[in-house]
Amino acid sequence: MKKAYIALVFGLVFMALFIKINHVDIVHCSVESKKFSREHITLPFSHASSGNETYRYTCQVESLIEQTTKIGIAVDEKLLSVKINSNEIDLNMVKKQYGQSQLKDWEKGYFFSIPLLKGENTLEIIGSDAGGRFGISIGQGLSYLEYLFLFIFSIIPIIFGIYSLLFGYLVKSVRHIGLSDFSSVWKKLPFIIILAGIILRLLFLVYIPNTMYQHDMGGHVDSIHYFSERPFEMPQADKSLQFPQQPLYYWMSAIVYSVSADFGFNEHDRIYSIRVMSVVFSIFWLFVGLKLIQLYTRKRLLINIFMAFLSFTPSFVFLSTVVNNDALNALLGIVSIY
Repeated sequence: MKKAYIALVFGLVFMALFIKINHVDIVHCSVESKKFSREHITLPFSHASSGNETYRYTCQVESLIEQTTKIGIAVDEKLLSVKINSNEIDLNMVKKQYGQSQLKDWEKGYFFSIPLLKGENTLEIIGSDAGGRFGISIGQGLSYLEYLFLFIFSIIPIIFGIYSLLFGYLVKSVRHIGLSDFSSVWKKLPFIIILAGIILRLLFLVYIPNTMYQHDMGGHVDSIHYFSERPFEMPQADKSLQFPQQPLYYWMSAIVYSVSADFGFNEHDRIYSIRVMSVVFSIFWLFVGLKLIQLYTRKRLLINIFMAFLSFTPSFVFLSTVVNNDALNALLGIVSIY
């Protein structure tokens, strides 16, 4: 129990320090164009447009340390330029990353790696609008390395601490029912965890639309379209964001995509069918993961903790229900280790 408290406190303290040090404040934003000007705007900002205007947004970004951080920017309707401290950010890299010739996704926006100095930084954004409304939304994200540090030094200790405390109290509370009864429940717990993980994935599949929370789905769908039309011809790697990927997942998805079309499914439902396939891959990897951990240990606590990670880690749940090759890669990876 002492180790559980130490892990829990360590994880919470690390998270608090991490957020405090890495967090940036985006303040004192303004917007101007030939026909419109406002010195103080609140993000996210939206306003009626007179049409065919170019707008210049300026914000101060305050950072406690010198760092390179992820900044998400969404401009209604087209993003034309991003500068930090008068230094131009290369938009071509972002266009290539997202597989788009123009940065016009004002609903989801785009993430940029922005180098910040300690203290105040000036962020300048230029966008254009064709009518209706214009506006901007800016927010901070996390890089892969930041996610990794946060997961290892904060999320894992917190989960371990909570899990250990819960099972410690569980052991104490069920002692009166007899060791044999408790042992039976303890042995079945990995399968209960797997069942809960499957239900969580199905809920995510049912309630989350195809395009929500996935910035790179277009590239994956491009690959699926390509292999459904030319199954024996490899694509040119530089023609779409996901074309350099290994083809196995896209071959399998192309089969599902084509077969579902034969049943009269529309485009939305055909993509949804591919998401179902990802969930199936994920369910298999949960069961193979259980077999794998049982090769290394017979300690029930370790087995249950491992299965809880596989079943409930948010990124695993997300990747199990969207159009990408990660669910298949995870399954093949666990199978190869097994």
